[in-house]
Amino acid sequence: MLRLLTVVSTLVCATAVGPAAAQQAVAPPPIVIENVTVINVDTGARWPDQTVVVTGNRISAVGVSASVTRPAGARVVDGRGKFLIPGVWDSHVHALFNKFDVAMPYLAAIGITSVRDMANSFEQLADARRPREDPNFIAPRLAVATGPGLDGVPPNFGPLPVPPGVLLVITTPEQGRAIVNTLVKAKVDAIKVRNALTTETYMAIAQEAKRWGIPFDGHLPPDVTLVQASDAGQRVVEHLNGLADLCAADPSALRQGRGRGAGPGQGQSPPPQPIALNRARCEETARHLVRNRTWLTPTIGAPVPGNNPVRQFNLQITQIAAQAGVQMLAGTDWPGINFSNGQRNVHQELAGLVEAGLTPQQALRTATVNPATLFNLSDQLGSVEQGKLADLLLLDADPLVDITNTTKIAAVVVDGKLIDPARRQKMLDDFAAVLKAAAAAAPRP
Repeated sequence: MLRLLTVVSTLVCATAVGPAAAQQAVAPPPIVIENVTVINVDTGARWPDQTVVVTGNRISAVGVSASVTRPAGARVVDGRGKFLIPGVWDSHVHALFNKFDVAMPYLAAIGITSVRDMANSFEQLADARRPREDPNFIAPRLAVATGPGLDGVPPNFGPLPVPPGVLLVITTPEQGRAIVNTLVKAKVDAIKVRNALTTETYMAIAQEAKRWGIPFDGHLPPDVTLVQASDAGQRVVEHLNGLADLCAADPSALRQGRGRGAGPGQGQSPPPQPIALNRARCEETARHLVRNRTWLTPTIGAPVPGNNPVRQFNLQITQIAAQAGVQMLAGTDWPGINFSNGQRNVHQELAGLVEAGLTPQQALRTATVNPATLFNLSDQLGSVEQGKLADLLLLDADPLVDITNTTKIAAVVVDGKLIDPARRQKMLDDFAAVLKAAAAAAPRP
């Protein structure tokens, strides 16, 4: 207990300044992005021939190129034929628990400028919030961090081993109320609830969080439905499990075989059976979320070939939720360095949302406007406007035409720091080298 209190005291004293608490010893020169098309993600408007000036970590000017004066000594980026959008969020990552100083710069290099980290130990959170002495360190803004996830018995972290301190086993309502008090004192941004909590413990956590005025987000315990969680005040529900259970005509079909094909020489497997939808119940559930202002992070993942029935069902219910007006966040569940193949990133998530029926603009909102709105940062982030924080993504093609154009990155600006093509390639190469070394050091079976 003394060790826990010491860590909490450290967290209370820590102050997050800029992305991942990074500090700059010397102010960089102004950045000028000239003759670019600025996209208003909120409205879908395109403003051609704009010049954007970044001074320090703020956007100091935006306007028609002929009317904007280039500051002396500025770094100039040619924006002709390019498109500028606000910085992109990944609103469900696990970057803090595994090689934070490697994982976070990689996220910046692939265009992620803000993150919401969804389970981390008190020590990891304190380390992430401490100022970095290296002025060249670039990482996404740690906009939201939950501290340890609250789980029951047995704690479940999927196929990965549970890092020490990332999950806390809470087995009684009394423990639930006590840990909420501890997390409040640690100044976490939200509380993360997880799968194995009992209903009584979950409800005690919900009531105590409400008493403190701190939001709680996360998973659903097995005996708590999505509607019950929404009524209890859960702000964001992660993943589609809870919605799927209420949308499926027969929820047991969700847990049956996924219709994979037979192996070589085994002939053809029978075609997978579609999962039947209870549309009326699904639409009413979505409307219930809207009435309660409960948000959803689908983590639907990248488009995949084939006709997996669970995948097709998830696409269908995501579209129903979106059409009902359920507010969504783009999140990936990316757990740091363990996902080395790049298949789980927010660009893939945006493509998955479009596959589900969202327009490219609607998908982009889930990674820009929506998180800024939910986390009370609309006055700082979510659009390319004078006075806002300089988190920007410069693209070689229009993402409103094709959402995969978010991967055609010309440059990234994170809190006023420019990642040009050469620097970006070095950051990607550094990450690849760490992965290669880790793979070489791993024990052989």
